[in-house]
Amino acid sequence: MVAVALPAPLRLPLFRAWWAALQLSNAGAWMQQVAAGFVMYQLTSSAFMVGVLGLAQRGPSLLLTLLGGRLADRRDRRHLLSVTLATQGLSAAALTVVALAGALSPTTLIVASLVGGAAQALQYPAQLATISSLVPDASVHAAVSLNSAGFNLARVVGPAAAGVLLLHDHGVVVCFAANALSYLLPVVVVRRLPHVSAGALAGTATVRAGLVHAWRSPPLRRLIGGCAIFAACAAPLTVLAPAYAAAVGGGPGTLGALLAAFGLGAVAGAAVAVRIARRIGRHRLISGAMLLYALFGGLAAVAGPVALAAALCAAAGACWVAVFASTNASIQLLAPDAIRGRLLSLYLWALVGPMALSGLAVGALAGPLGTRAALALAVVPLALFAVYALARPVPGIDDEARA
Repeated sequence: MVAVALPAPLRLPLFRAWWAALQLSNAGAWMQQVAAGFVMYQLTSSAFMVGVLGLAQRGPSLLLTLLGGRLADRRDRRHLLSVTLATQGLSAAALTVVALAGALSPTTLIVASLVGGAAQALQYPAQLATISSLVPDASVHAAVSLNSAGFNLARVVGPAAAGVLLLHDHGVVVCFAANALSYLLPVVVVRRLPHVSAGALAGTATVRAGLVHAWRSPPLRRLIGGCAIFAACAAPLTVLAPAYAAAVGGGPGTLGALLAAFGLGAVAGAAVAVRIARRIGRHRLISGAMLLYALFGGLAAVAGPVALAAALCAAAGACWVAVFASTNASIQLLAPDAIRGRLLSLYLWALVGPMALSGLAVGALAGPLGTRAALALAVVPLALFAVYALARPVPGIDDEARA
């Protein structure tokens, strides 16, 4: 029997426990997201309303992520994570009760998504900032890639499980309940994390300081701006997945299969992203992966057979994780300790906010143009930006000048 060596970060017990706990909650969150989107499309038969639900899930990030970054630099991250994780679990539990009562409606789905989305917006900066406190500098990119791989493994397991469960009468209730239960382990493990954030020791932390620091740094400006463009153009393929699956000609099983294929591709992409970055640099990897996503995402939008659509979704998923994992790692390595939470909150704002708005916009276009045409048009600006970024690289993205 051949022994398989664990990646360096997973050899650290605390990182391993935290990583596993987060992937459990990620899988539960994906189950709920797929089930909620499926129910919304069943209730309304509208891609636009699925986009509205996506806005409810991710829209709070537009208002709260920067605050979350400030809190991550001023407060005990352990306490912040405990409160936000528990809030998401309680929101999912409430949605489960409503589903059991047979009272689900577009309004209840949107309200529950708003509550969970608000807690998630405050959680993520602290969650990402915690990574670099659990591993040595040399393992940061590997740890971030593992985090992305785990998230996308959950993207495989969650939608696939939801796709099977939604074929049965009480599948929606089970999906919501599974998400509520999935937060129990992270709430327990979070108590073992470092007690005080590095930035909290400085005593002050303003959002403006984070914005100024990012604006004055060409690498950070390119990373955060590129992330926003990529998220806006690439996210509609997954945000509007229920409408996309229907356009391909399938039901809940197809929906689960397409999202699972995307996640499998992302897991594969995370496995090779670090090695490719070492050869060509993170700045070239990010721009090249953006261009390839535009190609695969556009082809997936117009693909005919489900099997071909799934294969193209898998290729797009590999590019997706290469962009986000490499961008995240670059920001982690460029960020001084005292300001890391706020810089990561800018990254998250540039990631999640455009996702919510573009899902709504492309969902609106899907009405007159059709879902396939709207998704295909969405990646055109991304291709143009990727070509520009390849022609005008910012090599400082590969620096590791942390102070």
